[in-house]
Amino acid sequence: MTCEANYWMSMLEISHPVAKTRFRHQLHRLLWRAYRGLPKGHKQPFVFTPLPGNSDKDGVYCLVQSARNPDWNSVMMCDTDEIRLIRVHGVKHVRFPLREGNQFAFRLTCAPHKNINLGANVRGKKIRLNNDHEISQWLERRSVSAGFQPIGYELGYTEIKVRKYSCEDYIPLSSCQFNGRLKVVDPQRLQAALSDGIGPKKIFGFGMLNIAPLKTS
Repeated sequence: MTCEANYWMSMLEISHPVAKTRFRHQLHRLLWRAYRGLPKGHKQPFVFTPLPGNSDKDGVYCLVQSARNPDWNSVMMCDTDEIRLIRVHGVKHVRFPLREGNQFAFRLTCAPHKNINLGANVRGKKIRLNNDHEISQWLERRSVSAGFQPIGYELGYTEIKVRKYSCEDYIPLSSCQFNGRLKVVDPQRLQAALSDGIGPKKIFGFGMLNIAPLKTS
């Protein structure tokens, strides 16, 4: 089975936030402006990852991945008191074949959680995962629906707190990053995961899956 990975990757620089805990949700609202014309209720058409370790005096860098070509010019012209797009460092149309059995290097930035059952007729509760074993099990489950098998990886995570744009309550999350190798099991599902992301909290910049050919010595 074969299909083609086909998506757009953008590297952006965003102005430094005034309120760091709200930055991820403000960034989500800003990026939506590059995908105008979608019907009301359409799912988020992109995944993104802030890169707080990559910044300069002007702003913070951010990666955006989507199946649709974004219109960053319209975002650049937005007049906002929150954050703004300073510059676009590059937009690349990525296309390459995905074949069952092929192996790639991968990186996944995610916010794993589990559902807690509180009893009949009571809404369940979602809590973050915060140990290596549970987080690894979460990846194993998610990889099945995403069309790949993780072969080997390193895991790093840190606890963060975020807030929605107009909310004062903090949301605790485990910000996790997997780096390793994967094998393609279902190319079509993997292609969908590249565009749609994996796992929850995409409005806070989680779920982005990146893959690349393995380096040969």
